Amino acid sequence: MSRTFGFDPAIVVNLAGKRALIVDDDDDARFLLRSALQSYQRTVCEADSVDSALVALEQSSFDVIVSDMGMPDKIGISSYAK
Repeated sequence: MSRTFGFDPAIVVNLAGKRALIVDDDDDARFLLRSALQSYQRTVCEADSVDSALVALEQSSFDVIVSDMGMPDKIGISSYAK
């Protein structure tokens, strides 16, 4: 079985068209994640801070959130529990 980015492509392809929010303060990390997700026909939005992510979440809904859990402004998943 072929694997890409550590995922089974059959599972990833089934999620094509889903909306993803990437939250990371590192530009390179966001670029890598965006490239990987877009290669599977994801609609990708990005936020460079938890506060920006919360604004994005108020304006739209997402099927998946990929977040750096140790950003300088807020830490952990509890940051999103509004």
